[in-house]
Amino acid sequence: MAKIVVNIPFVVWREGRPRYVATPAHRKLGFKGEDLRRAGEWLTLDQAADWSARRAQEVEERRQEIAAARAGRRRIPALRQRQDIYTIAQMIQDWQDPTRNPRFGSSETMKGKRRIKPLARASRIFYAKMARAIEQQDEGQLWAAPAQELTRRAVHGLYERLTEERGLPMARGIIGALSAAWAFAHNHGKLGPSPFARLGMESPDPRLRVGSVHEMRSLIATADAVGYPEIGDSIVMGLMTGQRQRDRLLLVDGRDLDGRLLFRQKKTGAVVLAPPTAQLVERLRNARVRRQGFKVQHAELIINEQSRRPFSGERYRQIFGAVRAAAVAGVADGAGGWKVEPCPSLADFRDQDLRDTSVTWMALAGATIPEIISVTGHSEKSASQILKHYLGRHPEMAASAVGKAARWLEGKGGL
Repeated sequence: MAKIVVNIPFVVWREGRPRYVATPAHRKLGFKGEDLRRAGEWLTLDQAADWSARRAQEVEERRQEIAAARAGRRRIPALRQRQDIYTIAQMIQDWQDPTRNPRFGSSETMKGKRRIKPLARASRIFYAKMARAIEQQDEGQLWAAPAQELTRRAVHGLYERLTEERGLPMARGIIGALSAAWAFAHNHGKLGPSPFARLGMESPDPRLRVGSVHEMRSLIATADAVGYPEIGDSIVMGLMTGQRQRDRLLLVDGRDLDGRLLFRQKKTGAVVLAPPTAQLVERLRNARVRRQGFKVQHAELIINEQSRRPFSGERYRQIFGAVRAAAVAGVADGAGGWKVEPCPSLADFRDQDLRDTSVTWMALAGATIPEIISVTGHSEKSASQILKHYLGRHPEMAASAVGKAARWLEGKGGL
């Protein structure tokens, strides 16, 4: 049997048997190594990835418990118990309380004749993370401080310090959460005008990571080799259509329409038209064949074929990460060679980079910006920004530009 090399945090594989190896830091927290079995059976790759994610959460919770015990901190009491001051903790808690702010609920609600849609789950998770960061900042001093102490000068100083201590993205996230919470409190008469306006915060450099053809071949081949062909389908779909991950996981249909593939967004009904490239047509055909025996037939073109259910965003990211780790390490063939040779450069590649890769490849193939955005859904500005950052430095584009200039000059009789 071919040996599959997969990198799952905290888990090592010995002859196909997974074992948790506690790191020194984990042992200090009281965790011990163990074989990963369930009802006497060794965990599968999928189950081991789930177990690893749970252990990471347990480790983080244990660390927070120990930190809280050492500091002797406790959460600020609810607002009704603190009539004297309105703390930053209470401001954050009010803002994220679904009974006070329906935007943090899980379903749509009506307020009079107004329909209030909840924030996307990813946004709620992000703001919860920022709230925890605020609670931990300065050993709880910021969390317990009166909100009124957030003057414009104090906010600017906090932003500068956060940028230095925790980096620009985290600083922007924390300040953004505080600003949104303040706006909610202001609208409910608890605080005055916002001190967060026009802070002049820096924008982080845009992430631009474009995959090479070799890297994408390795990633797709690895997905197939380790038993996750649906991830390979998603990668090809991303490269051929430029759709975001969450949009790809909701695409349905895929029928031929006048020589083009028509896809629809299951929730919004938005239409995506793409050329029927041989790679994409073959992947979709093979996926239909694999799923023929499934009891329940889901409309989504890409589903988790292990659970036979549509992907959640979190589960997709976990499996994509496992496939990427396997591609970095390489997939052995069991006979001293490789089914897929190691590709270390993929270590920093993310699923979101498929979109930039798609735009770049289309441009390298000679597509115009209007042609690109008609497929990918980018704005003209964002597509131009991608091309400005990447193609200006790309040797193929440089050679093409010089070649075009030379041909034009020859048509004018040369120099």
